[in-house]
Amino acid sequence: MATPDQKTIVDVAAFLNTTPEQCIKTLVFKADEELVVVLSRGDHEINDVKVKHATGATIVELAEPEEVQQALGCEIGSLGPVKLPSTIKVYADQAVQSIVNGVTGANEDGFHFINVNPEKISLLNPMRIFALSKRETLLQTAKAPSNLPKASKSAIFSNWARLTASR
Repeated sequence: MATPDQKTIVDVAAFLNTTPEQCIKTLVFKADEELVVVLSRGDHEINDVKVKHATGATIVELAEPEEVQQALGCEIGSLGPVKLPSTIKVYADQAVQSIVNGVTGANEDGFHFINVNPEKISLLNPMRIFALSKRETLLQTAKAPSNLPKASKSAIFSNWARLTASR
């Protein structure tokens, strides 16, 4: 679908009468000199430290616009996980899996795809799913001390989840 002059998630979502939550944001990182694509929900931010751990890289930084243009043939505002070169590794935040009939860049300037579903994307370029968003909760990463009995660990996390849910 033509999306002329729509470069940001907010602009694209408004233009297509949807929400940022329904958009798949595509970022290109340089992980130890290798370009990798990282996907997140449009309303989430990516934690570059988590990208570093997921890729196993020593150094991770956003790719320069010129590098993206040369590798993918389009500008940053039209990036998407569809029609990527097979040599590009794709890492996705786990929240991307919840998007149904979403919107994403078409890797062609001024165009976006609609009705995109992550399970179909992964057939074209296998996605590695990780917790890459800055919105990951402590519950997903917290660990109880290993010397506690199993019942105590469950009680700790149940109480913690109940307390944090009421905030």
